[in-house]
Amino acid sequence: MLSAFEDGELEGEQLSEFRHRLLQEPELRRELDAIRSTDERLRDYASWIDATPVPEQIAGLVRFPPGRSAAKLFAAAAAVFVLTIGTYLIIPNELDIDYSLLTFMESGQRIDFGEDYLEVVASFQQLDGRYCRELITRDSHQIVCLTGESWQSMIEVSRLDPPADAYQPAGGYVAPIDRYVRDHISGTVIEAAEEKQLIE
Repeated sequence: MLSAFEDGELEGEQLSEFRHRLLQEPELRRELDAIRSTDERLRDYASWIDATPVPEQIAGLVRFPPGRSAAKLFAAAAAVFVLTIGTYLIIPNELDIDYSLLTFMESGQRIDFGEDYLEVVASFQQLDGRYCRELITRDSHQIVCLTGESWQSMIEVSRLDPPADAYQPAGGYVAPIDRYVRDHISGTVIEAAEEKQLIE
């Protein structure tokens, strides 16, 4: 279960229940921290390998031929960058989601909007007293908190729904969300009965 959580494979009620266990079980948190620590050491080791200079014999095999100048390559890269950014800015975002729906949705509930969706994972009270919800959409994983009468995004991490058979690296995009919840939650995740009272 820890590996599935760290790989970002848990969603909805399963993710909410596991997060609740993490808040209640110190031993489980220690195991998760050990996994994350190992991942970090492996990343550090890999970055050390990346920082090691390539031997001259190998570097000579991959040098650009004399006819290609760095200026030409830079110009081509700049043109691709400008076209990509221009296309992104011109195409309107048609997948806007009405976050006021969060006021009425229960944890575990999902609403589909054609190509996009909104799923509430869990609810909790933040240390500053605000009511917050963890949610996922097709493109993002967020924590939003009710500020006055509107929802304010506290943290948002990009994500994509991978194909069922695709590999997802350990940690993935979930770690920043988990860290935010651990650092800002007051008490534990709000249970279903209390949540119903809040949204009615």
